Amino acid sequence: MENYRTYEKTKKLCKALEENLSSSYSLDEMVAIAGVNRTTLNQSFHYLYGYSIFKWLREKRLQEAKKLLITTDIPIQILSGQVGYRNSTSFSTAFKFRFGISPRQYRYKDNYDRKNQKRRS
Repeated sequence: MENYRTYEKTKKLCKALEENLSSSYSLDEMVAIAGVNRTTLNQSFHYLYGYSIFKWLREKRLQEAKKLLITTDIPIQILSGQVGYRNSTSFSTAFKFRFGISPRQYRYKDNYDRKNQKRRS
């Protein structure tokens, strides 16, 4: 029963993090939100999601950025802050490392692909 409560607390933390991707959280702040100790939180998180907390958060931020790049015209400098990066250079580096393409190239490629698809239709 204790594990169930811990997992529920971990899921509650995830929801709070997802709703506030632009915010920066320290591990101590996350522990306070979840209401469990560091070790328990790390173990619970890894059990539920297969990642460390910070790797999971980085992936969520980058997936959100990917979505925003193709659905909005928000400048990359602003978009990077909306997904929790303090500067656009570190965001671009993380994005390129994860997806193998820069945010600017990704946006351009998606727009190019959409235009070509419309022409074929």
